[in-house]
Amino acid sequence: VGGGRAAATSSVYMHVLALPLLAPAGGVRCCAPRACAAEALQAELRYAFSLSSAACSAFEDLAGGAAAAGVPAVATAGRFKLLAHDALSSALKQARAPLDAAAVAVRDDGSLTAELDLLVGGAVVGLRLAGSLSAAPDAAPLRLVLDSFEWFEPSEEFGVSRQIAMARERLDGALEGLKPYEAAIEVAFASDALLLCRD
Repeated sequence: VGGGRAAATSSVYMHVLALPLLAPAGGVRCCAPRACAAEALQAELRYAFSLSSAACSAFEDLAGGAAAAGVPAVATAGRFKLLAHDALSSALKQARAPLDAAAVAVRDDGSLTAELDLLVGGAVVGLRLAGSLSAAPDAAPLRLVLDSFEWFEPSEEFGVSRQIAMARERLDGALEGLKPYEAAIEVAFASDALLLCRD
């Protein structure tokens, strides 16, 4: 769940999610130019988590085209891979816990879990955020609420208690201060492979 929009208000954030296991409701179809633009944006963002000026432009082009055509209803339940979120990525870098990977799961009842892999002290530690994502019956923005967090050892990492302690020292205060975190998320573009959102 994007980054500060280039040359725009700092309160607007872009979010880019890949949807490898979930197609939006209605079977969205893109014309060839938009499909190619979405593929190019997805390729550029792989393992980046942040938006370059070129990626911001691609984001705006896709969002502008979608606004003209009408953004379809999107099924919110499923598993998502986070490709970019500039604000989150920047904050974690400043805290010396850069983002290495992130996955989001939304269940049918709207409950949400986001698992972040963070690089701390030469090892990967896990941060699990929990909350909910709810959609209004009309075209209103989605409502995201994050109200709890916990640290865990990723399955491929063992004996990282020291790194988890370091991560807690760097991030627990900020995380506690954000509870609960609430945001209205606007879907700006949707295809069978890519979801672009703003809050």
